[in-house]
Amino acid sequence: MKIACYTDIHNQQCMLNLPTVLRASAIQAAAQTVEEFGKVDLSILGGDYFSDYPYWNRSCALPKKNWQDIKQKLTDTFAKTAKGERVLYVSGNNDLLLADLPTPDNEPYNTCEFYSSGPMNQTLGELSDDECYKRYSKIKGKQAGFYYLAFHYVVDGVDFFGLNIDPDDAFNNHDCFFDYEALKWLKNKLNEVDPQGHKLLFVVGHNSFTVRTTDGEIQKSDFDEKRYQAIKDTFLGHKNLFYLYGHVHGQDYLRSASYEGILHFDKNGDIINHQNHESFRRTGTDVSFHTVHMGGLRPFKTDTPFEYFEKDGLVGQLPGMEGEQYYEATGTPKISQYLLIDTFDDRVVFSYRNAGSLAGFTVQDKPKSYTVYL
Repeated sequence: MKIACYTDIHNQQCMLNLPTVLRASAIQAAAQTVEEFGKVDLSILGGDYFSDYPYWNRSCALPKKNWQDIKQKLTDTFAKTAKGERVLYVSGNNDLLLADLPTPDNEPYNTCEFYSSGPMNQTLGELSDDECYKRYSKIKGKQAGFYYLAFHYVVDGVDFFGLNIDPDDAFNNHDCFFDYEALKWLKNKLNEVDPQGHKLLFVVGHNSFTVRTTDGEIQKSDFDEKRYQAIKDTFLGHKNLFYLYGHVHGQDYLRSASYEGILHFDKNGDIINHQNHESFRRTGTDVSFHTVHMGGLRPFKTDTPFEYFEKDGLVGQLPGMEGEQYYEATGTPKISQYLLIDTFDDRVVFSYRNAGSLAGFTVQDKPKSYTVYL
């Protein structure tokens, strides 16, 4: 099975004015995938599709018609990457912040809605009540519809689980987290489908866990201990579980070789010190789960103009702002990465790809693959 993973597109600022504009790196990554591999069996999108309208760190009021326009462009683009248009979506912290506040045209709504209104219910199938954990937002109420905070699909015989962030924890809070009841549901479901702890499982969520930076430093997530422990407790004991995440991205989290994006954890939830940069075998190691960074399609703007963006950014006016401004971060990123996964009976192979122009991270620069034996 071949899987393509994309995350952290950040269509932002005046890209979200009508008519909306889908980020160039997303369009390029989708097209490159099909050009190199043909249509994959499943594509995964890891959240933070939209942000900064106008704020990145507190609740905003993106009109629903704008969201519907950019959602359609996003889903149309990535539907082309997968057979049967099968794309699994989870949402990120920035997505949630954008529709917390009402506008003259609409009440607060659900910007994480990729199921009930499509496309997931049509392309991946309807979820029965025992295959998902859903609830209404306490803040937005029933008018915003259900939030599918955890769910389970089987695609071509492989189990995929999605985790979405608690919409109430995200209100005016950029550093939000998963719903604890959703994590309990997920833990029980993992034990149900994998009672022996050896089955291949993919869990997809936006929030990062522990990650390796561009310079090789191991960086623990900024969760408090309670949140960190909750994720560990959910995953522990599933030796072939791979947690696919985004959230951290850009120049500080680039992959020159694919091993850099994958970490292995023991029965205590501690990182296994592994020196082989080509493959991992769990023989002789007490592995309990793995984490995999999905890359990122947008870097961060720095004090050096156009260090990581081309000079093709957009000019526009955002709510509450006086006059039009030029927004550098709406330009084409010079660095962006996405991930390909190949599954076999005895192994999983991870391969990053570039969709930028910066030296060392151009389309022609293809990081060496990394194999995890099951």
